[in-house]
Amino acid sequence: MLAEVRTALRERGRPSTQWEVGSSAPPGLVDALLARGLVPDKDPYAVALVLTHEPPPIGEGFVARQIGTLEELEAACEVQWEAFSSTEAEIAEARALLPERFRDKTYLRHAVWLDGELVSTGTSAPTEHGLLLYGGSTLPSARGRGAYRALLRARWDDAVALGTPALITQGGSMSRRILERLGFERVGEVHILLDVLGG
Repeated sequence: MLAEVRTALRERGRPSTQWEVGSSAPPGLVDALLARGLVPDKDPYAVALVLTHEPPPIGEGFVARQIGTLEELEAACEVQWEAFSSTEAEIAEARALLPERFRDKTYLRHAVWLDGELVSTGTSAPTEHGLLLYGGSTLPSARGRGAYRALLRARWDDAVALGTPALITQGGSMSRRILERLGFERVGEVHILLDVLGG
């Protein structure tokens, strides 16, 4: 199966891919993948987390909601690109996909404005168990002021509106402590491996 995945990704011109192996995977899978050439990613371990109770309300000065326009999506992505130190090549590739992503209703994109400036953003996918959270990020200049808490609350409110009052995510070295302080509970672990495809 690994060879099939590698072939498919090479045919699509992908230089590498990331594998995430959860604690419910068959025993020995991480070691088997490492033996076949995968390597631990730069942040190789994360914790699976879930929030099942109401987080704090949105603080004063913040507005948090789903994005509504292509322009807001672009501004949100620019926050994410800066927060994650994306390369110019990554930004160019992502920017070309923005119109398609705006039309894709599979995912929800929330943003937070502080005094009118978009400072935080994150994507989520509705599931029968709750919102599955991805890529939460805040501009460095706005960190420590409540923007991420506002983002979580907006996502929680939408999860409740969908009838699935839970937020599900994973926390690596950057976000694990923050999420646990906000009430997320550990429910598993995730090993993150990188497969550099070459050829």
